Amino acid sequence: MEQHLRHLEQEVAVVKETMATKEALAKAETNIIKWNVGTIVAVAALVFAIIRFAGG
Repeated sequence: MEQHLRHLEQEVAVVKETMATKEALAKAETNIIKWNVGTIVAVAALVFAIIRFAGG
């Protein structure tokens, strides 16, 4: 029984080490939002440039 408990404790420790924290998730979310906004701005600028130089 004690060996089984020790094994469970080790598994829980491994899971705790690899779990994402709220801070890490918030940072990842912020990073994703920044990339999305940057991509949208870049695409909008590209479309504007194409329309302007294509004579449309």
